Amino acid sequence: MSRQRHNPDTRKRRARETAAYDAANTPTPEDYARDLVHRGLASPDILDRRPRPRPHRTEA
Repeated sequence: MSRQRHNPDTRKRRARETAAYDAANTPTPEDYARDLVHRGLASPDILDRRPRPRPHRTEA
């Protein structure tokens, strides 16, 4: 059985390739929000980037 040769640069290269792949395939916040709305897990209001309506506080 042949032994695999040690190459110290392989780990660095693999890390660079993985980072590049992750950066290219990570959805943008807009894509993520659109997907949540499409799946029915979030309100369409998040697509308008409006803040959530806060309940009106009354003075007691």
